[in-house]
Amino acid sequence: MIKSFLTNIETIFVQYTGLKYLFFLLIIIYIGKILKGIAQYLKLCSCLVALHDFIKSYGSTSRITFTTSNEHTSAEYKVLKKYPLIREFKSIYSDSLSYSNSSGTNYVNAVNLYNQFLMTRNDLIHDLKRSINPIRAVEQLFLLPSSIIRFIGFNPKDMMTKIINILVWTITFIINLYGEEIKLLIDSLLKQI
Repeated sequence: MIKSFLTNIETIFVQYTGLKYLFFLLIIIYIGKILKGIAQYLKLCSCLVALHDFIKSYGSTSRITFTTSNEHTSAEYKVLKKYPLIREFKSIYSDSLSYSNSSGTNYVNAVNLYNQFLMTRNDLIHDLKRSINPIRAVEQLFLLPSSIIRFIGFNPKDMMTKIINILVWTITFIINLYGEEIKLLIDSLLKQI
C-alpha cells in the first residue's frame, strides 16, 4: 500500500514538474522558518547573558551601591557594546542603556530589559514551536506573492493581498496545466504575423 502510494506520488512529480519545484520551495520555506527562529532565539540568549552578567556584577546584596570599580565598568562596557543587538528586541517604550547614563540608571534599565527579554524569550520559543508545524510553511508559501510585493516596497491592504495571492496562484496553476497549449498558441500567433 505504501509502495503504491509512493509510486503515485513519483508519477505526479514526473508529470507536473512545476509541482516538484513548488515542493522544493515549500521545503526551503519550512527549513528557513525553523532556522530563522533558532537564530532569533540564540541572538536573544546572547543579549540575556550580557544583561545578566552586568546585573550580577553588582552582587546579590539588597542594598546596591553604585561605585565605579573595574569589574562594573567592564561588565557595563560589555553590555553597552552588545546594545545594538539588544535594541533589535526592545520595544519603543523600553528603557535604554547609554554611555551617558549613570551606572545606577544603566543598572535599573538593564534589570527592566532583562525581565522584558525573559518574556520575549518565551514568545520566541512559542514561535519556534509553531514554525515546526508544516502547515505554517504552506501558509507562508501561499502568501509568497504578497510577501514579494511587500519586499519591493508596496503595502497593499489586507483584501488586496488576498486577491493578489489567489490571482497569482490561479495563473500559475493554469500556466502549469496548459503550458504546452499556451506555447503552441503563441507560436501559431507569431507565425501568422
